Amino acid sequence: QVNGGNPVVDVVDNSNLEMSAQINETDRGNLKEGQSVTIQLDALPDLLLQGKLKSLGGINGRDWDSSPNKTFEGVFSLESGPKGNDPRLRPGLSGEVVIITEKAPNVVFLPQQAVIEKENKKWVYLAKGGSNFQRLEVNTGRRSESQVEITKGLNGGERVALADPEERSAAAKKKSNPLA
Repeated sequence: QVNGGNPVVDVVDNSNLEMSAQINETDRGNLKEGQSVTIQLDALPDLLLQGKLKSLGGINGRDWDSSPNKTFEGVFSLESGPKGNDPRLRPGLSGEVVIITEKAPNVVFLPQQAVIEKENKKWVYLAKGGSNFQRLEVNTGRRSESQVEITKGLNGGERVALADPEERSAAAKKKSNPLA
């Protein structure tokens, strides 16, 4: 039964699809309209779409159940092209948007826990075989939530410890001889 004022059918222009997503307030300052994004849809994991950040909204709300963080709505336009016009694309699909805030080619980076701060310097421990390590001073650059850029001291491809082997060795000795 059709009632007055209710839609009967939705007409969708598949050549101009958009996706919206919630953006945490801590990330909003790094974003600007026009930035490139990669979109992967849950229902079509083999289809990797490219797009652009079309707009950023105001405060959208808070997730009162888990944290007081504010979120903002971002709208992303899918770029047209062979993948953007894929006939499997439908309104209502969910997925993940990866926003490319900066590209840094040919960069050496490590997990943050691999960079040890001692004596007001930053160090990594190069694996030299077995349980032998060489301490090497490094300079760092940009950081993400989990990684840090190494601007001087490593070339890439080296194996490093994820914790301070000197501290681990001292803790192991104390454990084996608690009176020492």
